[in-house]
Amino acid sequence: MRDKKYTLLSILLSLGSTKGGKVGFLLNQIRPSQSEIDQASKSHNYVIYILKKKGESGDIPPIVNDFLTGSYKRGTKITPLDDVDIFIILNGSGLILYDSNRIGVEDDSIYGAYKDDHGFLSSIKILEAFKRTLPDIYSNVKRDGQALNIWLSSYDIGLDLVPSFTTKDKDYYLIPYGHGKNTWLKTNPQKDEEIVNELDKRHNGLLKDIIRVVKYWNKKKNRNRLRSYHIEAIAVNVFQYQSSIRSYIEGLRIYFQNFIYYVSSCPDPTGLGEPITSNLDWNQINLTQQEINKALLYLNWWHSEEDFVNYLG
Repeated sequence: MRDKKYTLLSILLSLGSTKGGKVGFLLNQIRPSQSEIDQASKSHNYVIYILKKKGESGDIPPIVNDFLTGSYKRGTKITPLDDVDIFIILNGSGLILYDSNRIGVEDDSIYGAYKDDHGFLSSIKILEAFKRTLPDIYSNVKRDGQALNIWLSSYDIGLDLVPSFTTKDKDYYLIPYGHGKNTWLKTNPQKDEEIVNELDKRHNGLLKDIIRVVKYWNKKKNRNRLRSYHIEAIAVNVFQYQSSIRSYIEGLRIYFQNFIYYVSSCPDPTGLGEPITSNLDWNQINLTQQEINKALLYLNWWHSEEDFVNYLG
């Protein structure tokens, strides 16, 4: 009787008909722990306290608000918490929005010292100002594309500070463009969060964890070739027209079957910005395709859920 019961459990796991199973066990290992979450919250509150003081003293532009965002806030982050995104909303007085890439500076604005060679607000100079204010408190601070990264080695936690401005209608935010450019990029992480939450609910609370497993695959098998947000954008595009999924394996199979169509370029889920890419060359795209095919092999019906998890390592 015991053998029959165990065989039935094995069949259920191989079909992916349970929410838990081997993938559920893996998720317990890669989800951030409560202690990590608590420490990230404390670190977030402290760095904002410091930055507001710096804003009041004039070392950086005044801060009017802040909020957590990114995969950490959307519930799709895997451990370690190496890039907890914090949007920092700056006072936009004395600024003029010309388009979604350039911000003008009025003559009497406090941002006069942050202009580029063409008289527009330089996102690089804003990031550098933030960077200069923190070395006396944090020893490991660097500019990383669109953000300023603070690495807290004692806790294996990284905070990504993203300076931003809101528009009058508050439909989007402007953040540093990155890639060595002085310009700005239109985005709305709160809209991203709404989209992911709605899709996760529609797919029986499974989608966020499926994204986590794909991120783990990207880390363990695909050498982190794909950006974290790119993986999430693919999930939104793949699952927005799918019927509700019932298991992790079903969702992973659907994701990987449609994966390759979005590897080189994926529409922005919010409709605000340019297509999402990971800036891969053709060789990297080809290597990613090869790894996608390997994952699909282990997601075929004749393989068990355990086979797929063992493949991930």
